[in-house]
This record gives sequence, structure tokens and C-alpha cells, in this order.
Amino acid sequence: MAMSNKKDSGWVYLLTHKGRRGMVRIGTTRQTMEAHMAGMNAASLSSPYECFAAWYIHCFSLGHFEQFLWLMLAGRRNAFSDNFFLMNERDAAIAIHLHVLKEAELFGLYGKIIRMADDELILNIMRLLTGNPRKADP
Repeated sequence: MAMSNKKDSGWVYLLTHKGRRGMVRIGTTRQTMEAHMAGMNAASLSSPYECFAAWYIHCFSLGHFEQFLWLMLAGRRNAFSDNFFLMNERDAAIAIHLHVLKEAELFGLYGKIIRMADDELILNIMRLLTGNPRKADP
């Protein structure tokens, strides 16, 4: 199947919930963050979600971006929920931010400006965040 030239955009978010300490919710939406949070909080049975961080991105596919991000963090995924991960907000924000940078580099939004971290550094950070202690292969 050929890759589409269609462009997509939306929000990548990192949410916390008082009822789920030690976990974060990571997802994407094409809605405004305000509208998305209102819908999520209306469905929440206990305390509301809080937005720890959000990134507005341009990409090839928001759904594929989200799926790849979840796959990258699979070692931290909560067994009972698709988009909850057992990690603190800081580590999750770093992982998301690095993925956003890589997507922007691939998408070409910033051209050669985004060369902040080389691939080996990113692989080592991702291995650390996902619980795999091995270093990147030389």
C-alpha cells in the first residue's frame, strides 16, 4: 500500500488523574484540548483529568503517530487500559517530546533545525523509559 501525501494535524496530550497515581494517559485528538478535556471529564466517574502537557503537531497520520507512540512505550502500558502507562509525568513528557521532534523532522516542518539529538541518544533514552536496560547497539 502506498503512503499517502495527505497531511494531518492535532493534539498529542499527556493527562494525569488523581485516581490513577503513578500512571499517565497518553493520546491524540483533533478536537481542541478544551473540548476534548470537557468530554473526558464528563465521562470520568471520579475526579477530573488534568492536562500535564500537550503538543500541537502536523504529521502524516495522527492515528499512526499515536499507535507508534504507544508501541514505543509498550513496556510501560497498563494491562487494563490501552492508553494508560505506568510512568511519571516527566519521563512521559520526555518520551512524547522526542517522538514529536522525530515526527517533525520526518515531516520536514523544521527542516535542518531539528538535529538536537542523534538517533543513538534517542534509542538510549527510549530504552531507559521503556524499561529495557540494554544500551543501543554500536
